[in-house]
Amino acid sequence: MPVFSNVDVLKEEILALSPSDFFDRYILHEDTEHFGNDRIDFVAEILTDTYGVAVNREDILVVGSSKIGFAMHDKFKNGVNSAPAFRSYGVESDIDLSICSESLFKVLWHELSEFACRQKSTPYRSGDLGNYLAYGWLRQDHFPKLPGARLIRCENLQVCRGRVRRNRARGHPKVDFGIFYNIEHLKLYQSRSIRLCRQKLEKPL
Repeated sequence: MPVFSNVDVLKEEILALSPSDFFDRYILHEDTEHFGNDRIDFVAEILTDTYGVAVNREDILVVGSSKIGFAMHDKFKNGVNSAPAFRSYGVESDIDLSICSESLFKVLWHELSEFACRQKSTPYRSGDLGNYLAYGWLRQDHFPKLPGARLIRCENLQVCRGRVRRNRARGHPKVDFGIFYNIEHLKLYQSRSIRLCRQKLEKPL
C-alpha cells in the first residue's frame, strides 16, 4: 500500500513535520507495494550491467504518488493545469524512481561535459538540463538531441528504462528514472517540493 490512503492525514503530516523530517520518515524509510524490492533489485542489476558501476538497492528510491499515495502538486502540460494537486495514485500514474549514485551520475555527466566542450558556443547553452543539474539531478528528457550527436551512455539510460518497462514480472510499464548525484541532493530537492506544498496548505488561494 502507499504510505497514505487518506489525503487529509497526508496534509496533516505535511503541516506537522519539517520538510526534512517528512522526507526521512515517509520517503526515505517507507516501502511501497507498487514497486517492491525485487523490482528495485531488477533496476539495479540492469544499470550495473549496462554501465559497469555498482548500483545497489539502497541507491534507488521510489518517490511521488506511487510512494506516498497522492501527488503533492498540480500537473502542468504545455503550460496548462492538467491535473490537480493531491490527486490519488492510479493506474495511469508514473512510478518515479530516484537513482542516487555518484558513480552513475559521473559517467553520464562526463559524457555530457565532453559534448558541451565540442560545441561552438561558450558557455554551452544547456537550457533546462543545466537548470536541473544545479539541483544535482540529471533529467534524461533534457539530454541534448541534435542531428548527428550520439551520446551513447545517455542513450543507454533510455534503453535501460525500456527494459524495465517491458518486463511485466519485475518491472513496470510506467517507470521513469531520475539520476541524482547522491541521496543528499535528492533530499534537498524533495524537501523543497514539500516546503512549497506546505506553504500552499498554510495559505490557500
